[in-house]
Order: sequence, then C-alpha cells, then structure tokens
Amino acid sequence: MFNNIKKKEIELLDKTIDLNDLQIHNLDDSNSTVLINKKVFKEENLFIGISNEDVHELKVHHLNQNLSFGNEGLLRVICDIRKKDDIKLLVTVGERECLELSNSSDDESLLIILLETKDFLQFLLYDGKLDQKVCRTLVIDEKSKDSLRCIAFSIIERNFKGFYKKISEPCKTEVFK
Repeated sequence: MFNNIKKKEIELLDKTIDLNDLQIHNLDDSNSTVLINKKVFKEENLFIGISNEDVHELKVHHLNQNLSFGNEGLLRVICDIRKKDDIKLLVTVGERECLELSNSSDDESLLIILLETKDFLQFLLYDGKLDQKVCRTLVIDEKSKDSLRCIAFSIIERNFKGFYKKISEPCKTEVFK
C-alpha cells in the first residue's frame, strides 16, 4: 500500500493517533487498496482522478480490472477527516511531491474519488475553483448509489474522455493513453 511513501504522508500518519480519522485510497497499474477506519475494504469499484496544470491522471479498479489514463504509476490519497467541515487530502501521484488539498487551499486542481463496496458508495470531490472545495457523500441505498454513480461518471467522463466507453466494455488490465 505504501510504495513510494513521502515524508508528508509519514508525518500525517505519525500525528494521527486514531486511524478512525483516516481513509487511504491507493491505486497503481495492478493493485488497489482501501483502508477506512482501520479496516481494509474489498472494493468493487475504485476510481481516483486528478487534473491540474501539471498532471492529468485517472486510475480505475473496475470489475477486477485495473485501467490507467495517464503515465504515472501510482495514485494515492490520504483523507484526514478529523474535522468533518475541513477535510484535508494528501495526494501522491507517481514520484511527484505530495499535493495538499483542503477547503483553504489555493490549488485549482480537480480530484475525484469514487469508492463502491457491496455496502456503500462514497464520492469525494475536490474542486479548487469553488468556494466549498471539498465535498464528501456516502450512500447505502441502491437508488442513491445509482444517482451518485451517474453524477460521478459524468464528471469523470468530462475530464477523462473515453473513460466511460472503456469501463463499459470487457477488457484486460490495460493502460490507456
């Protein structure tokens, strides 16, 4: 889970005594891992995308297949949810330095995380161009899951053209550029 761990990630993990306050979402070209509240989840689907001036990367774990839109090997997000109204995100993309995102950030990145398990669907959005930059929603009923999945897929498709077509067709683990 912690290939290529960065100094800022170690510092956050060291100062966060209660791991109930952390979520870790990790995807590379062949593996995916999700840790929430000290529990490793078997995800059905995990989508992590980030777009800004320097990077345009989407990693997908969908139907036991891994897909990559971009050139980076790793995409990991540590979510610090100790303060529900000020979620902090630490984003690692490949070999780059960690990107720190929160409601008080000046960064204009777009970050999307969609996590689906058999029990729930969680959507997290950071949009640096908005006043409320971080939004996190978790739903458990099927109708809400369908609606939230539709919204997330729309945002992802608009930022990563061809994403929806690729996840809709059967395929092997691939890298799409």
